Amino acid sequence: MSIYSQIQADMVAALKARDSERRAALSFLFSELKAVAVEKGDRTDLPDTDATSVLQKQKKSLDETLKSAEDGNREDLATKTRYEIALIGEYLPQAPSEQEVDAVVRAVIADMNATSMRDMGKVMAEVSHRLAGVDKSVLSGVVKKLLA
Repeated sequence: MSIYSQIQADMVAALKARDSERRAALSFLFSELKAVAVEKGDRTDLPDTDATSVLQKQKKSLDETLKSAEDGNREDLATKTRYEIALIGEYLPQAPSEQEVDAVVRAVIADMNATSMRDMGKVMAEVSHRLAGVDKSVLSGVVKKLLA
């Protein structure tokens, strides 16, 4: 079952279970996924790669919201945001470790014969394609270290 379909099914289950907090969070996520699906021309499904990208963007946004809430002593908002971040984490694929990223980056650099920082964009694009859910900041650090 795709991430899109799973979130839709979980949203319906939360609605039936009268779990308003979970339903509201899933409803928001589903609306974000649906908007991207419609934009891509498919109203019924969204590939997992696109869904993962949307979820990662939402998680990043929520991380910033959490930081602001904690800085502003808004414990109510911080609690809600932590719940939403954990909920998104249920649907995101397990992020690869830095060692796994390092191994794939080395392989891509060898395959592409990349030798300088000018090749960084190409290397990052290929590694992002090969490793779903990779943290871009971790990837960037590894690529910079190996191409420097």
